[in-house]
Amino acid sequence: MGWRMVMGISRSGDRRPRVGDAPSRLKWDPEDYRRHSMPQLKSALELIRRMELRGNEHLLDIGCGDGKITAILSTLLPEGRVLGVDASEEMIEFASKRYPKDRYPNLSWRVVDATRLPFHGEFDVVFSNACLHWIADQRPVLSGIERSLRPGGKVYLRMRGRGELGRLEAILMELIMSARWREYFSRWSGGFGFHDPEDYRAWLSEAGLRPVRVELTRSYAAFRGREGLAGHIRTTWLPFTLRIPEEEREEFIYRMVDRYLEDCPPDAEGMVYIPSYRLEVEAYKPDRRRYTIRVRQDQRGGTEVLFKNYMEEVVDSTLEEILSRRDDVCKCDRCKLDIKALALNHLPPKYVVTDKGYVYTKVNELESQFKADVTVAVTNAMKVVRKNPRHDKD
Repeated sequence: MGWRMVMGISRSGDRRPRVGDAPSRLKWDPEDYRRHSMPQLKSALELIRRMELRGNEHLLDIGCGDGKITAILSTLLPEGRVLGVDASEEMIEFASKRYPKDRYPNLSWRVVDATRLPFHGEFDVVFSNACLHWIADQRPVLSGIERSLRPGGKVYLRMRGRGELGRLEAILMELIMSARWREYFSRWSGGFGFHDPEDYRAWLSEAGLRPVRVELTRSYAAFRGREGLAGHIRTTWLPFTLRIPEEEREEFIYRMVDRYLEDCPPDAEGMVYIPSYRLEVEAYKPDRRRYTIRVRQDQRGGTEVLFKNYMEEVVDSTLEEILSRRDDVCKCDRCKLDIKALALNHLPPKYVVTDKGYVYTKVNELESQFKADVTVAVTNAMKVVRKNPRHDKD
């Protein structure tokens, strides 16, 4: 996964990365990351199990890292297309070699900054796991996701969320502020890009996305002993460890590890557990195309706006769903047309919106009740057509 960084200038004149500001490049060791990223893989597989895929979607994976998760996604979409993007050239080069086109024909790779997504209406699904928490201001990311999606497209995100500061993060903060290490963090912007559900729901809405599920959950990452935890910090905490000169970096990492193990020793099987809060996001891009508008000027100069195509779409789908469960209604084309016409004519008048300027706002306000009203209208229309069928008269 590629993180957004900025090269800050310390008092000594060294150029060092800061967390959560403008993007720049980090030097990655993809093979080392691959060996120490099992918690990320476990988290991704949990998220994938929640996804509803047909197998033909075009999917964008933001922060694809070494590519193993993106490759799994490509096997679930045999008739679709998957693009893995990451800000790290090293990661993209590694992924493209490890998962080549001859073995994964529907999979491709590209170096892209998550805050500058260049896509427009190309994807049915946007996926990101264990990446976006390193971006402090995620609003540009969400705006880019909205642009990248086709109408009706889905969003599945998982990242660290805001909660009680974990013990490992607390140790990191203590080390950063200590006399031994503070000179390397003199221009550090401070804090983490962890957010709560309330903020995220608001940002989704601002970006034009509609939240489905935004939850903060408690989770645990497991590592095998001291070396496993050190490997995790070495390969995924680069925004902090790269501020330390290379000859002192291992000392910094093992200070963190040993302090943590003093408070949270391994279990009987030698496993070390790190608790954290995880923000899980499911959303979608509303399909505005459903609301094909017919405008008619009335005698008073006002505007009548009727969402005819959307109404017909819901009436059609509701009619077919009810007919599939009933054997007492004629299913010939003539009777179905009569039922549809009656249902449309007897929908409540509130579904005709008289203020064109608030057309989408009105639809969003009314949509939750609209399908229930359609079901009532279709059911009543069926009763009328059953009593007076026209199929035997034409």
